[in-house]
Amino acid sequence: MKKILAFILVCVMAITSLVGCGSNAEKAPEAEVTLLGVTMKEHQKETTATTAFVPRLLAAPETVGEAPAAGTDAAPNDDEFISYIVIYRTQELVDLTIHLDNPKDYYIFDFTLSSSDESVEIEINGKFKPLKDCKSIRWNSDDNETCTYTLRLPDTEKNDPTALRIGAMYYSDREDGSNRLHVNLNDRENYDIYRADEKVDRSSFLRRQNNVDFFEFDLEKIDGGDITVELNGEILESTAETDTTVTYRLTSEGDLKITYTSEVKPGIMYHYEYPENNIQFLKFERTYAGYCVIDGSSTISIFCKISGTDFDDYKNIIVKDQPGFSFQLSNDVEGQCMFFYNVDPHNFVLIICGSEFPRSFFDSLPVLQQ
Repeated sequence: MKKILAFILVCVMAITSLVGCGSNAEKAPEAEVTLLGVTMKEHQKETTATTAFVPRLLAAPETVGEAPAAGTDAAPNDDEFISYIVIYRTQELVDLTIHLDNPKDYYIFDFTLSSSDESVEIEINGKFKPLKDCKSIRWNSDDNETCTYTLRLPDTEKNDPTALRIGAMYYSDREDGSNRLHVNLNDRENYDIYRADEKVDRSSFLRRQNNVDFFEFDLEKIDGGDITVELNGEILESTAETDTTVTYRLTSEGDLKITYTSEVKPGIMYHYEYPENNIQFLKFERTYAGYCVIDGSSTISIFCKISGTDFDDYKNIIVKDQPGFSFQLSNDVEGQCMFFYNVDPHNFVLIICGSEFPRSFFDSLPVLQQ
C-alpha cells in the first residue's frame, strides 16, 4: 500500500512540475510587422506612340485615400485601404500594392497569394504565370513597407467576383531569412475584384468649349448611375439638359472634379474619378498693334499670345467656313505672329477651343505694353 501511495505522490509531483513549466514558458513574441491593407488600380500600360488627346470623363478607378507614411505609428484608417475594386469587364491587368507597417524596417520574405479564379496570373520577372502554380511569392521590392504586383484576369466573361487572399507572410531581422516570424495579417487578408459592364465608358465629353469668361461642356446622360461635378469643392448643377446630354457651364476658373458612381451589386459601388482639371479661361494678349490687311485684302496678320484650358498650339486654330485657307506661324517676334492667307478679311472668324472670335474681337484687344 505504501508503494502505491509513493507512486501516486511521484506522479502528482511530476504533473505539478509540468504545469509549473508551462506557466513559466515564454510566450511567442508579438509580430512587429503588420499588414495595413492593399490598394488596387488598373495597370497603366506604357505607350510610345503619340496619340491625339481625347478628353474623357471616366479615368481608371483609383483607390480613395492615401496610405499612411512609412514608419508611422498611427493606427490605420479603414477608409485609406480597400476590401474590393470594380474594374471594366475588358480590363485584364490590375496592380495590387501591399502596404505594411514595418517601423524597424525588417526584411520581408515570401508570402502566399491565392485566388478563387484559376485563370488569374501574376507577373514574375516580366513574365506571367498562373497564380495557382505559385506556392509562394517573393517580396520583390527594396521598400520593406510597400510592394506592387501586376495581376492578369483573362476571364473577362466572369460574373462572380474574383476573391484574393494573402497568407503566410514572413519577416526577419536577418538578411539570410533565418529566425523568420509571421507578419500579423491583421484580419486584412481578403479582397475581391468585381467586373462591371462598360456602358458608362461611352460617357465622354461630347463637347468642350472655352471662352474668355466661361467654360462649358456636355456629358452623355447615363441611366443607372450618379454624376457629380464640382468646381473648387462646390457641387455644380447642370445648366441645360436634353434627352441624351447634360450641359454644365463654369463662370469662374478653378479645379474641376467629375465623379461617376453606380451600384454594381447591393453594397458594391463602382466609383470613377476623372483627374482634376484646372480650368483657365482663354486669354489673349496683343503684343503689337500688328493687326492689318495687306496684299489687297488677301493676308491677315495677328500678333497675339493665347493661353487657357484646351489650347495646346496655334495650329489647332480653325478659320470658320474657309477650309481652303493657308496658315503660317512665325516666332520671329516676341509673342506669336499668325499669318492667314487667302481669307475674307470682312467675314474673318477664328474658332478656338470651340468658341468663335471675329475680326472685331482682335481689333478691340488692347496692346500689351512691353
